[in-house]
Parts: sequence; C-alpha cells; structure tokens
Amino acid sequence: MIWRLIELEKSDAFTNMAIDEALTFSVGKKKSPPTIRFYQWSPAAVSLGYFQKASDVNVKFCEEQKIDCVRRLTGGSAVLHESSDLTYSVIAPQDFFPKDLLESYKEICSWMLLALKNLGINAVLEKNDLRVAGRKISGNAQARVNGVLLQHGTLIFEFDCERTMKVLNLRGKEELVKKEITSVFEEGNLKFGEVYEEVKVSFMKGKRFKLGTLSGEEKLLVKKLVEEKYRTSAWNGSIEGKERGPCYLRLNR
Repeated sequence: MIWRLIELEKSDAFTNMAIDEALTFSVGKKKSPPTIRFYQWSPAAVSLGYFQKASDVNVKFCEEQKIDCVRRLTGGSAVLHESSDLTYSVIAPQDFFPKDLLESYKEICSWMLLALKNLGINAVLEKNDLRVAGRKISGNAQARVNGVLLQHGTLIFEFDCERTMKVLNLRGKEELVKKEITSVFEEGNLKFGEVYEEVKVSFMKGKRFKLGTLSGEEKLLVKKLVEEKYRTSAWNGSIEGKERGPCYLRLNR
C-alpha cells in the first residue's frame, strides 16, 4: 500500500477540521490512499472535543484575541493550538491498526516518540498524551468513522500559561496547569524546521509513500464542510452536556 504524504501547510481551524473529515470520507470510499498530513493553525485556535461542552471554553476571550473556536470530529478535551504548533493527521482504514483504542494510540504515537527521542527528548505515552517528566508535550485524539481511523495530534511549540488558563476557563489553577503542560522549546534548544523534518521522517519510516495534495473532489468537499458545518454555531455550540470520553483533560475532572 502506498501512502499519500501531504506536506506542511497553514489553514484556519474550520478548514483544518474540514480537510480531516474530507480525507476520512475519501479514504473510506476508497477514492484516496491512506494519508498523513502535517499542518499548522492560522490564526491560533482552540478545538473542542466532540463530546465536550462549549461552555468549557471562554468564547468571549477567544473572540477578543482573534482565536478561532471549532469542534473536532474526535473526542478528548479542548486544545489551544498556537500558530507555531505542529499538528499531524493520520487517516487510514481502521484495520491497518489494532482494534483496541489504546493499542492503536500506542502504535501511531510511537512514530512521534521516535522523532522526539532522535531530537534528544525522552517522552512517554500516557493514554493519548505524550509527556516529559509528567508534563504534556503532545495531545492526541481519535475517531473511527465508517471503517476509517482518523487520529490527529498537536506537538506543542508555544505554551503561554496565562493565555491557556483564560481560553480553557482554568483561572486559579496556575500551578496545576504549569505542572500539566510544557513545550518542545522548553525541553530542548530546537528549531521548528528540524523538528518537523524529524517528525516527517519518523512518520513515514517503513512506508511506501508519495507526496500529494488534496484531490479536486476533496477540495470541493472541504469547501462544503467549512460553509455548512465547521463555521456554524449549530456544530460548534452543540452537544452540550453529553458524557465526556476517557481522554478528557484531568484538570477538569
């Protein structure tokens, strides 16, 4: 099987989530090969987990700071994606990976762990988070839709404790937040370019792949999803009060 690699690109939050869903649909219909894409967020954004209450995020503050707010197709808790962060998505038939959720996280996250190890950062996987000395350096989330596994995750490059607390309504929990989260820059004297290249090599290791872009059909679906789903309050403000999944940020438990 030949994978498609979509190189690093920047998009707004609504487009990024629409691309992930369009790729999931296209791979599920066997119109596209399994795909790995890398991307960043411009402007900065906060993504809510599928089952999360919209009120967990300080929408007013986000509006003032011009931070996009979008709901993901995947579970987990809200994540603040700064424009300097690196995000990946893996979209492939789910039978490529173990049926067990944690085992599939273990396999895909091992690619990131290898890259970090090669960069001199000794991280470990705890459920769906990569941590260094107990602090999260990467959060990951997953969904399985019509036989397709979608996993995406963000490697934190910029961590502003005060800004994070305001966005995620965690005021008064400064010490806990500082103990919970860190960034790549705090853990090593690294440049974004070298981290990206190492991550890309690690993710493609052992795979046959070709560089690619979105197909014309995928681009049309992305446009439709942005307009009719990801930019709408019906999607982003919905699903209030449903039970949170097992990967919800432990600070909010």
